[in-house]
Amino acid sequence: MSYKLLFPLAGFLATSLIATAETTVSVGVDDWGANNSSTNANHMFINVSGTIDGTPLPSAVAPGATGDIELIMGGSLASGNQANRASSVGRDGYGTGTSTFGQSGDWFDGSYLKFGNVSNQMVVDYRIVNNTGLDFKYTKLEFDVRRAPGQANPTGYTHSYLRGDGTIFGSNFVKGATAAEGTVVANNKPMGTGTIADGINEFTINIGTPLDGTGWIPAGGEASFRIKLDHTNAAGAQLDNFLVTGTVVPEPSAFALITGVLVMATVMTRRRNK
Repeated sequence: MSYKLLFPLAGFLATSLIATAETTVSVGVDDWGANNSSTNANHMFINVSGTIDGTPLPSAVAPGATGDIELIMGGSLASGNQANRASSVGRDGYGTGTSTFGQSGDWFDGSYLKFGNVSNQMVVDYRIVNNTGLDFKYTKLEFDVRRAPGQANPTGYTHSYLRGDGTIFGSNFVKGATAAEGTVVANNKPMGTGTIADGINEFTINIGTPLDGTGWIPAGGEASFRIKLDHTNAAGAQLDNFLVTGTVVPEPSAFALITGVLVMATVMTRRRNK
């Protein structure tokens, strides 16, 4: 290859990779009823795709297709044993609800995930599947929990990582400077906690804080997590505005390619100018 072509090629590669180096990806659920594919009203199974920099991915209507970030929620064994459920048990709260509780405003849109009156119904599992072809850096989780005024429970929440069983429910969440250099996060690793008061509680978890580092789902990987409501006595509650945010990052080898091309171009230029 002519050295004259090497610099433009390196520039093109650098521009392309820098553009995708920290591309924001988000995926979430607001309309729970419309997205719930469970045929049992007291169960929930949701599978949706996300957006890149606010733009729907090309495969947004086909979760699991190449190029997307996929969010799977619930899929309880009790609701039909969905093979692609969020975890080995697929905890799904108590299904989805439609009441506005006699209120108006943005939060009261009549669509939410229900929590019930027994322990298993106070838990929801979710799974992030990385089909983008790039490493996914999980940076933030946002969600709201409503506790009815005057109700003493639930008292708080615990968010944790669910390590996979190594078979059909692989779950590979790693901590490190890069996905390739990361070490596997321990099963049931706490990933954030909070106190729940009366009314609407808005929660944001910056994943790196409870993890004490950077968390990755490698290209082609997936990872499962759990939100469990803490309580002294089980009681109903509602969850809404669930949003996972992260960035997709090229593997270090891609940047190494640019470096190699630039070095070659520099060496050839020096030889020509001697």
